[in-house]
Amino acid sequence: MRSKYICGIRVDEIDRKSALKFAKQLLLNDTYNFKWITSINPEKCGRAMENEALRNTINGSIMTIPDGIGIVWAGRMNGLLLKHRIPGIDFAWNMIRLVHKYNLKLYLYGAKPESNQGAVARIEATMPGINIVGAIDGYREWNEVAADIADKKPDLLLIAMGGGKQEEFIWKYKDILPVKVAMGVGGSFDVWAGKVERAPRLWQAIGMEWFYRIAKEPFRIPRLKYGLRFMMCSMYQMLYNM
Repeated sequence: MRSKYICGIRVDEIDRKSALKFAKQLLLNDTYNFKWITSINPEKCGRAMENEALRNTINGSIMTIPDGIGIVWAGRMNGLLLKHRIPGIDFAWNMIRLVHKYNLKLYLYGAKPESNQGAVARIEATMPGINIVGAIDGYREWNEVAADIADKKPDLLLIAMGGGKQEEFIWKYKDILPVKVAMGVGGSFDVWAGKVERAPRLWQAIGMEWFYRIAKEPFRIPRLKYGLRFMMCSMYQMLYNM
């Protein structure tokens, strides 16, 4: 896949079908050589511009997927042929379907206890017989969690912590955990557990899911500065290279 560094952040030229095909190859590989996928949006990229650890985790990913419509716009402005956004929550769910289909092992880490267990219940109800080898909430000590993950040796590890914590966990333990594919999924467990309502499909289709979330959760408004910073930087990079 083609990639470009936009304001120091790696953006991959990928579509839904190709991304899932690549994830399938990683999951069906026989070696547990820790790889991670990062879903990126303007806010995360804006934070990464001033946070070297977060930037290193994004840029070290085996694949980045354009979660936010702003990433699609930034990519197009800078020469990438991005067809559409790939919501991280949907992509993670499709990877879970692959785990179920090929009888692989799934591990869920993060979120509040009720959201973690609610996500497990939703997955098991939707995909009976799926092999969930571990489910630990986000309030445990990291080394304890890492030891359990190492013992369970999952094919797919989903981490729901958000706020850069999930990327920090990935970066800290990437060299020691026997995992095929890991991905940070933010608030996905809350949605799957029915604790948080996702934007209506129309809002998702027009790329305005971010606006719906801000309208529902005004505490997110101050975070807009990060996304704005990245988008302005993307425009500057486009103009500079013209």
